[in-house]
Amino acid sequence: MESLLRRLRKVLSSPEPPGLERSAAIGRELLSANWKRVKALSVVIMILEVSLIVARDLPSIYGDGASAAARPWTRLALRGFLFLVGLVGLVLSRKAVSGGSLADGRFGERAIPAMGTLFLSAVAVTTGLDQASARGIDALAPAMVLFAAFLAIRPALNLAMYTVASAVYLASRFVFRGDGSTIAADAIDGAIFYLAIMATSLVQWDARFGLLARQALLDEADAKLDFLSLHDTLTGLPNRRRMEIRIEEEIPTILRYKDQAAIAIADVDGFKALNDRYGHSVGEEALKRIAGHISRSLRGTDMAARWSEEVFILFFARSTDVAAAVAAERTRALIEDVGLEVDGERVPLTVSIGIAQLRAEGERSLALACGRADRALDRAKSLGGNRVELYVSEASEAAAPAGRTA
Repeated sequence: MESLLRRLRKVLSSPEPPGLERSAAIGRELLSANWKRVKALSVVIMILEVSLIVARDLPSIYGDGASAAARPWTRLALRGFLFLVGLVGLVLSRKAVSGGSLADGRFGERAIPAMGTLFLSAVAVTTGLDQASARGIDALAPAMVLFAAFLAIRPALNLAMYTVASAVYLASRFVFRGDGSTIAADAIDGAIFYLAIMATSLVQWDARFGLLARQALLDEADAKLDFLSLHDTLTGLPNRRRMEIRIEEEIPTILRYKDQAAIAIADVDGFKALNDRYGHSVGEEALKRIAGHISRSLRGTDMAARWSEEVFILFFARSTDVAAAVAAERTRALIEDVGLEVDGERVPLTVSIGIAQLRAEGERSLALACGRADRALDRAKSLGGNRVELYVSEASEAAAPAGRTA
């Protein structure tokens, strides 16, 4: 498992959310899960307390003397308080689950242990009252076990919640018994149980936090690998496969709604000579610069991809070849104007672009459009490069005047 996590972290070594942000995201997910469980626990608490009031407390108040328990009104008040805690938990959890402010932030995280402290303290007092004549933990034990097993709370908040509840239990035992004859034994029993509960809650936190952390790493690794499989690592543009997927998605729309679309193929002029003269690092920088200019010049509905070493392909959605040529001319002019600076020397950068209409022609739609755009690109190159040319059919090519499309 450790080697897997190391490999995943290596895959995620490029810019990603830092560790603290990932930890905060996992904390928010845990908090959301806790609120959902608080909602269920609150319903259980309310039903349980109403049942105990009806089945035990009211008969002890209004029944005969033989069935009356000690301090019945105190017990009834505690039951009512526990019911109110459950009601508050239900209301707050519903707001948190619906996306309120309690679903995030420090207040939301601390509200759960705060309510847990109130609830367990009231249960501790009730338990101390019930055990006025009998030893052993009664209702408090299952309540603490339930909280430790179902809620993943940060260790520091857990420590405060269970410490307060345990101290209240010991104090109530002493108060309601009226003597300290068993306080030492109660303290030892309570300390053992307290440590067991703390260990359970810590295991629950570590297990759930660790599981979510591993899942987050896996999800991020999957997303990163998906991105890398569909994007060019040098320029950051989509790669050939991603463009093919986009075209496959667009063809049904073009066919159904008679939409128009165009394909442009842009080739960097003199790229081999640039590499030979200045080195591959300068050539790579030139490709990144050109990719950036192309990306910034496109509409949100358009798309550019790196097709091969110095060749880029552009997809113009809902566009005629003439409109695409106008946009491509702006891009060509921008690349020419900006150029590239190497050691104080301005290095000219130019591209030749061939454009063709994309038609719905079945599985070979992209291949056929690229073939037409390639022929237009060859025409641009043959005319000296640094120009935009539209595809014209062989029948009309002889009649079409040569020149840069603007």
